[in-house]
Amino acid sequence: MSDRVGQVTRRDMIRRAGGLAGAYALGGLLAACGGGTAATGGASAATSGKAASGTAGAAAASSAPRVGGSIIIGTLGEASSINPIYTTESEGTWRTMMMFDPVLARNPDNLSLVPNLATKWDIRPDGQQYTFTLRSDVKWQDGQPFTARDVEFTVLNILMPRYTGPYRTQFEIIQGADAVSSDAPGACAGIKVLGPQTIQFNLSAPNAPFLNNFYILRPLPTHLLQGKDPRTATAFNNHPIGTGAFAFKSWTVGGDFVAVANPNYWGGRPYLDRFTHRVIPDASTLVLALETREIDGSLYPDPTQYGNLRAKSFLNVYQQPYGSDIEGWGFSFDVPALRIRAVRQAIVHALDMREFLKIAYPNGLGAVANGPMNPNAW
Repeated sequence: MSDRVGQVTRRDMIRRAGGLAGAYALGGLLAACGGGTAATGGASAATSGKAASGTAGAAAASSAPRVGGSIIIGTLGEASSINPIYTTESEGTWRTMMMFDPVLARNPDNLSLVPNLATKWDIRPDGQQYTFTLRSDVKWQDGQPFTARDVEFTVLNILMPRYTGPYRTQFEIIQGADAVSSDAPGACAGIKVLGPQTIQFNLSAPNAPFLNNFYILRPLPTHLLQGKDPRTATAFNNHPIGTGAFAFKSWTVGGDFVAVANPNYWGGRPYLDRFTHRVIPDASTLVLALETREIDGSLYPDPTQYGNLRAKSFLNVYQQPYGSDIEGWGFSFDVPALRIRAVRQAIVHALDMREFLKIAYPNGLGAVANGPMNPNAW
């Protein structure tokens, strides 16, 4: 089958997510060499036996994880940034998740928010004040202590008019947010550092999802970025320093991104010694790299190769539950015609989603969705 539908590649088609114009729900795919481990997330993934000695939480392994080893993970795209308050694509986001810890984490069993960099939080009954107590044993990867000033600094940078990342709207509810200046950044009336490990946020109105923002927020180091624009701080963005389990080692754009275990990580040294995130921009070449064991894993093997991957005796192929990904089309209101509801409705009715599904996923891994929400979420 051709990889093109008119002038649109299959990869282009399935990446145009949004789902409001039409969508199909997919069952994710993961392939792993025997004895390897399963990575999580994404529409598809694969790992190879070379990682068996070093990856924690192995889905295929029956013994306890062992310390040491490395893993090479293949990806189709390159990160545009590895700064946690600016990255938007999956590659950069995943890398920053490894190097920078969030203030809060999630319980994987029920997705409730749990302590992480913060040990506890208090919410005033009126829902307009949040006070966080931070861990006192966390250090940046250069040995400097992590404090409430780092959290304040990060949120202030998100609120500055010069900020071009994706998180401003989540924090604009803070009192005084509109007065934060890029030219002369200073204190925000609604943010109070009460001590080295205590920070308080006062809101202009109750905001139910505000606490969730601290699952997204991965603080930046004040001592390295004070007086600088984090977006253009080249030295930091080319060699970031975080609080996470892995520390930056090297990055060849369009090639390998390498990070190594942080021996002083507050949560305990990770099992792996290092991971390599390797860019393989062609889907067919990525599958070949799995088949030849050049890479240990990937979230992106071409789903049309599901049968071929299953046929390899050294590969374990896992499929995520139906509905784990929703792919589809969204409408850009930058196009005047698409601001007209009747035009959008006409396009939706003209699209044959079943035909698109057959082209992109001819092996029965997906189904036409009824909307943009995961059907397993309700």
